[in-house]
Amino acid sequence: MFLVLFVFAYLLYSFMFINFENADVQKCDAIYMYPSYAKLNGINSYKETRFADKYHLYLYREQGLDKDPMNKDNEIQIDGIPVLFIPGNAGSYKQGRSIAAQLSNYFYQKDFFDFDALNNEYEYMQYDSSNKTILEKRSLYDFFFKNDDSKLRYKNIDFFTLDFNEDFTAFHGQTLLDQAEFVNDCIEYILGLYKQNPSLKNNEAYGPLPESVIIVGHSMGGIVSRTIPILKNYVPNSINTLITLSSPHGTSPLTFDGELLKIYKMINDFWIKQMNDTNSYYYNNVSLISITGGIVDDVLPSDYTLIEPVLNSKTPLNNGFTVYTSGIENVWTTIDHLAVVWCDQLRKVVAKSILSIIDKSSPSKTINLKDRMNFFKRIYLDNSHFENYALNNNMTERYTMDENADNFISSVRFTGDSILPDTFAKKGTYSISLRTFKQYDDSNIDIKIDEETMNIADVFLCNSEDECFMINNLFKRIPVFTSKEGVYYKNLELEHSTLQSFETLNIKIKANDDASKILINRFSNNKSIKLSFLKLLFGQSLKINHNTNLQRLTLLSKLTSSIALKLSIKKTNEDVKSGSYIKQSLNQPYENKWYLLQFLKTNYISLTAANNPTFIPIRIDNKGEHTSFDLKIDNSDHIITSMTMSVDFGLTFKLLIKTYRLAFASIPVGFAAILFIYQTMQFLETGEYPPLNETFAGLMKYTVHLGFPMCFVIELFSFVPGIRYILENWLDCIKVNDNLFNEAYLSKQKNEFFGNIGVGLDVLFIDYIILLLSLAIVLLLVNLINGFEYVVNYFKSPMKTNYDSVDEKLSIAVQNKVQAFKGLLTIGRIIKLTVLILAVVMYVPYNLVYVVLVISHLLYTLKLIFTEKSGSPRLEFNKSILLLMLLIVPISVPIIVVFFHNFAVNWKTPFRSHHNFLAVLPIIGLEFALQSGLMIRPEKSIFSRVAIVTLCYMIFFSFIFGVRNTYFVYHIFNLLSCSLIMMLL
Repeated sequence: MFLVLFVFAYLLYSFMFINFENADVQKCDAIYMYPSYAKLNGINSYKETRFADKYHLYLYREQGLDKDPMNKDNEIQIDGIPVLFIPGNAGSYKQGRSIAAQLSNYFYQKDFFDFDALNNEYEYMQYDSSNKTILEKRSLYDFFFKNDDSKLRYKNIDFFTLDFNEDFTAFHGQTLLDQAEFVNDCIEYILGLYKQNPSLKNNEAYGPLPESVIIVGHSMGGIVSRTIPILKNYVPNSINTLITLSSPHGTSPLTFDGELLKIYKMINDFWIKQMNDTNSYYYNNVSLISITGGIVDDVLPSDYTLIEPVLNSKTPLNNGFTVYTSGIENVWTTIDHLAVVWCDQLRKVVAKSILSIIDKSSPSKTINLKDRMNFFKRIYLDNSHFENYALNNNMTERYTMDENADNFISSVRFTGDSILPDTFAKKGTYSISLRTFKQYDDSNIDIKIDEETMNIADVFLCNSEDECFMINNLFKRIPVFTSKEGVYYKNLELEHSTLQSFETLNIKIKANDDASKILINRFSNNKSIKLSFLKLLFGQSLKINHNTNLQRLTLLSKLTSSIALKLSIKKTNEDVKSGSYIKQSLNQPYENKWYLLQFLKTNYISLTAANNPTFIPIRIDNKGEHTSFDLKIDNSDHIITSMTMSVDFGLTFKLLIKTYRLAFASIPVGFAAILFIYQTMQFLETGEYPPLNETFAGLMKYTVHLGFPMCFVIELFSFVPGIRYILENWLDCIKVNDNLFNEAYLSKQKNEFFGNIGVGLDVLFIDYIILLLSLAIVLLLVNLINGFEYVVNYFKSPMKTNYDSVDEKLSIAVQNKVQAFKGLLTIGRIIKLTVLILAVVMYVPYNLVYVVLVISHLLYTLKLIFTEKSGSPRLEFNKSILLLMLLIVPISVPIIVVFFHNFAVNWKTPFRSHHNFLAVLPIIGLEFALQSGLMIRPEKSIFSRVAIVTLCYMIFFSFIFGVRNTYFVYHIFNLLSCSLIMMLL
């Protein structure tokens, strides 16, 4: 018991008192806006939608910038590009105002943001190789569109936002379908508004009327946006751009409703099929960007936001990607679930990306998919993911280097693995030979230039014929400061594959500057370290090369993402002058975190990475079947002396609550079923019904001692081909989680036990901890029940029980089952049964009736505690039933919450699901039988054997499949009630 209580107490401690630090701290800036909303009553008629009484559509206008939504004739004024915001679970239509306001600010230049500046940010030079003179300044935008005036495509935004009356989409599958149907109605209505506007028809300045809308979805709103194409009222080709914020694409966040899981399967089946068909509209036109706030999102595990498993397995970047906000340029912070819609740094980037892809001259009102994805990659991803693409696709114009130019310096050499910053102090052109890189297989070059020096420097890559590419546009700002306050560095990493294609790296300094900061480092890219959970328990040392300024460590890991790591750093007391930092990076999903050594508040860094997410399959390209993430260590100031990696137990326990919270609704039921099956079998064999507290004490002892090897056996058998075939085809009676992902991921499908892969010590450690925590929940309920009984017995005076009369009554009931059955069905009970069945069929969900039955059985058990002798079989039997029923209650609570919310919003409308009265009728019968005073007899029968088999399957299902199919645990108990009724009669 001590171990169970210790683990539970440490979990509570980590949840309440262990805080995120360094790069994991949220640093969102405050925002200001002047919102106004115009309710579009045209959609609120049954002609347009059948959800008119429940859902609404609004048009957002930023006061002082946007034009009024209505003219003098009370007609809607729209003349921009339609964007639709879909709120998430219990979300408000007002959550879209932050992004909407920023779009208006940008377009109307309130924040000094104009499109010339946007173009200049990606500016490069175009040279004429014949006379070696600058022809004109152009931008990356011009390359994409091949348009002399790219501003012709821009237009203001008409920002629409949906009001779902704060419905609980994550709890209820039918609610998700209702919202998706309403979204389709709204899209048809919005597009109709433009067609009905006489000022837009044949208007060359506006362009063709829109045929699609841009979707921005938050949380479950992103899933709603992916649902709309599978419905009958979908307007063909009406969406081509989806930007989702903290949306659970990978898997359902809750598994208490079977319909929700089936909808997820339908959605993923549809998108996988479309994305893998290279001729489909979706593969050739639809872009899908998933943005997640990372570890501080305590509502949704960030692992669930991965979109890659449903994209094309061969070319996932053709249509989208998942990116963490901590790695987005100028955002650089983790963001919690609600703040992701208003965080100032992120909303500016999202608004910028939307404005970057619009094109009023197109019927879709967006640019083509290839160009769209180029902008998204440039804006959201780290530059190392973009530079190879840009160079290989000639996004920089060629020119011939003029060797007769003034101050031309023919060669600059590396000193060790670095080029000293003082080298570039004078005006001139500096040439760095790249020929040596063709002799090495793993060397990269990292260029770090402060923003002030960047204004007077041009950087070129040149081939053997002195034809050069200007690559200034590929540099991106990084969250590393110079010694001057407010001045950032810009950074570009040139990969070895890129360097092999060129002969020289040329840097042209256009003015003398003794304070220029250009740091160029060469580093090896083959340093890999295999992380071992056993070594991490005691501290695994990471070797640091003190002879180089920059190095990258590739950490090969089979560790699940639920394991947090602690990187302990020993450093000198010298000041940081050159912006030393540690960068953590991961590809697909794209996650970057920056740890600035001068701002570290502790002598360690907590590392978490989505390289091996729970329940989400992964792609592994190396033979060792390790996933990997990188640590890029800039030790230019040589202040790091050593580093040690270990397990961060405090943060790991904090992550377990978020990652495995569904397990705490399933695994405890399995433990309660073990108690019940043992007590029942003992009673059938001996006639003695074991007390609940003594049985649980034995179970806890065996779990503590044998739980670890039991987890090993389960994990091992889960990957034996024959056993896995039996599990998936014979014992999984649901199969809604089959083939949720495209074929490239199927070979790495996680097991259903706790969503991991393999039998590593880290997996077994997590499994064991989850078992102990689940056992702690059962311990809490058992002690509450027995504690109340103890208090009652302490004050209860000795009395003669009616124990003998009960036996006599049971004996008569066994001899004449027909008479017992008649005793059960009194007029009062028949009326109650009729009312309950009619209520379920016509209005309320069966889950509500179940909770009423639990309350009824709780009161009846409390009555037995007062009237029955302590330890009597009937009392212990009812206590065990109560324990099972209480543990199953959380499965029904979300549906009840949805029901009461709908009741509050529109009580006249019947609940649209969960009306199968057979899903609660056996439990009603069980309650009637128990409250009639009936008790099972200590003799074996066909019904007792059926009950034992059902309990065994409940145990198996709760442990193996229950975490991702929690709702079905309830139905197994409903099935168990049938055999228990027959045992009672």
